Amino acid sequence: MHRSLCTFCSCLLCYSRAAGQHEPPPGMAYVPEHNATIGLAPGAVVDGFPEAGRYFVRSTPEFRVHIEGFYLDINEVTCRWYEEYLRDYPNAEIPRWWRSRKAPHGSGNKPVTGVSFGGASRFARWMGRRLPTEFEWEAAARYDPITPGLRRIWPWGDKWDANKCGSVEAPQRGHLR
Repeated sequence: MHRSLCTFCSCLLCYSRAAGQHEPPPGMAYVPEHNATIGLAPGAVVDGFPEAGRYFVRSTPEFRVHIEGFYLDINEVTCRWYEEYLRDYPNAEIPRWWRSRKAPHGSGNKPVTGVSFGGASRFARWMGRRLPTEFEWEAAARYDPITPGLRRIWPWGDKWDANKCGSVEAPQRGHLR
């Protein structure tokens, strides 16, 4: 099965917190150690997202998992970063929608997509980081630093908003906000 670097959101890189490290590195946020709820309760209603049953069929039942603290990039991996990586590694995988080793005109600050899981892992190592695990990804997206212990369905809250993620319903823009 071919997995893409970008499915729901774009790729963010992470790494584990070093002993004694207290401040996040530039451009990264700290997701503290916590017990995260992963998945959804059977029959959960996802407000405003009519296709939820189709997309979340494998997300039930919800369960708890312990997450060690880690740092996560604040912004997605951009086409510009990936182009720089390609200059250092001429044999590295080119994103599926690029016609050459250079990012398409005007896409430099947009999230890179169309890279396999293996290609994304190699890029992360080049950056001195790693890809988050599935559980880290979901825990970070649902973690609310203002109300620890509570969780959100989406990174922005509990109501679906196609304008806040890279969905087919959203207008095409640069960085997602």
